[in-house]
Formats: sequence, C-alpha cells, structure tokens
Amino acid sequence: MSKRSRARSIVGQLVLNNFWLKAISVFCALAFYNFIHSAQHAQRTLKVSLVAEMPSPDAARSLVTKLPATVDVTIAGPRQQIAELRGVDLELEPVDLTKSLDFARLALTPAMITGLAPAVRVLKIVPPMIETRFEDKIPRQVAIHTKSTGSPAKGMQLKGSIKLEPLRVIATGPRSAVEVLQVVVADNFDITGLGGGTHTRRLALTPPPTGVDYDPMSVLASLEIHEERAHVAFPDVTVEVLGLKRARVKPPRVEVLIDGPPKLTLALKKKLLVAYVDPKIEGEELPTTGKALFDVKLVVEGVNVQIKPKQVLVTW
Repeated sequence: MSKRSRARSIVGQLVLNNFWLKAISVFCALAFYNFIHSAQHAQRTLKVSLVAEMPSPDAARSLVTKLPATVDVTIAGPRQQIAELRGVDLELEPVDLTKSLDFARLALTPAMITGLAPAVRVLKIVPPMIETRFEDKIPRQVAIHTKSTGSPAKGMQLKGSIKLEPLRVIATGPRSAVEVLQVVVADNFDITGLGGGTHTRRLALTPPPTGVDYDPMSVLASLEIHEERAHVAFPDVTVEVLGLKRARVKPPRVEVLIDGPPKLTLALKKKLLVAYVDPKIEGEELPTTGKALFDVKLVVEGVNVQIKPKQVLVTW
C-alpha cells in the first residue's frame, strides 16, 4: 500500500470512528456558544409610565402641551433577566414642570430609569425629549345651555323655556382653550311624566376641556308644566256697535287670537265669534254726534282671548 493510500485510510478512520458521538458533541458546542452569545446581546422595548410634577393649580400659567402617558425604553442584557422585566418594574424619574412656566425642552436620559437588574442597561428612550408650552390663565363667562327631553303627563305641556340660575359659568384656563368656548352644555332636563306645576332640578355641566375649570360645576334649572293649550287665530272678525245703528267703525274688522284647551279652542268657528263695542262714556251721556275710541270686547268661556287692535274708532 502506498503512503498516500495509507494516509487516506487513517484520516477516514479518524472521521468515521464514533461519528455520531462526534456529531452530537459539535452540535452541543454550537448550541452552547449560541446560547452564551445570544444572552449577551438580548434586547427588549418596554413601555414605562411618564409622571410629571405639575405647577400649582393657583399658578398664573397653565400647561397646554399634552404629555405622553408612557415612553418606550429599550434595554439590553442577559436574556433571562430581560425576559423577566415588565414595564411596571421600571420607573422614570418624575419630570419637574414646576420650575419653568414657559416653553421648555426636557431631556429623558438613561440615568433617569431605575429598577434595572445589575447586568441590564438602557440603550435608548423614545421620545428622547419632551417639549412643554405654557399659556396665561384667563377667566371668562360662558353661557349655559340645556334642553328638555321626554313628554309630560297626558294633557300637559311645557310652558315657556327652562330658566337657569346662574345663566353663565366662569371658565378659567389657558387662553387658547377658554377663548373658543361658545357655550357650556348642562345635562338634559327629563320631563317624562311630569304633572302641572313648577319643577326644579340641579343639572351637572358636561366636563370641561383639559386644563379648564368651571365655576360652578352645576346649574339650578326650573320649568313650568301646564295644561296643554291650542292656539287659533281669526284674522277678520267684524266689529259690531251696540246701541248705535248708523255708527261707523275704523277699522271695521279686528284679529282675534284664542288659546285654551284643545277641545274648546279647536271647536270654535269664525261665524260664532261676535266682537262688539259698547259705546259708553262713564258718568256722561253720548252726544248726538261724535267720535271716540272704545275697547273691543269678545267673550268666549274657558279660553283666553286677545284682540288686535284692542280699540277701534267709532264715529256716529
């Protein structure tokens, strides 16, 4: 056998002798290396709460920047330690907003993160900086609005509008938020099933915008419920003159407005209405001829009557 053939035989025996044992050993070595290597370079991003120390409520300026509730903190370290950490385990030092009441940029640095395991470090914080802006606080009176909902008891209706006390609320807060307020809405006044009379309730105002306070936070509302009424108008009702046959009336017709219970009001007909003038002067007798203003009268039981105009000129 040549030297070359003998060398090949020796190499083949070295490779094939206990082959599977050698293969398993190599695989385990690679797996162990990969475990050690990956443990040294594990990374994870956690959400950590952002806490801010706010200025006193009595301060002349107010924060108008919306701060994020959390920041993203990327950490690196041994895989096992990284896997066991949660966002609530880490704390970010409170951001102090009490010292500056103007525009400010506040940097968030790794040194501000506490609660880390010894072998874990902070790679980055997103956002790395927080911008804050403050505005002057101003007070402003804003009108309050509410409305009724539901239906009162049968045969009843709402009379007039809802009365509020106070009529306006004082809104105090950043100028940009307060100046755009047009109206402050109160809870609806539910009149479902209410009977006749005056009803009073305290209604809460809807929550104000962020950074704005209302004074007061509620309003006293009252309304009146009365019997259901119907309204009818008769535009041309002839005016009669009592006791004067040749008298002339100016204007000869008047408008009659009637409101009352629907059954009575809606049953009225124009031909049943008699508007008249009783030309009498208290303590005196009427002269043979003359002219004077007299009240127009019209009586209908159970309803309210309004006449336009109330007086007419009678010439006789």
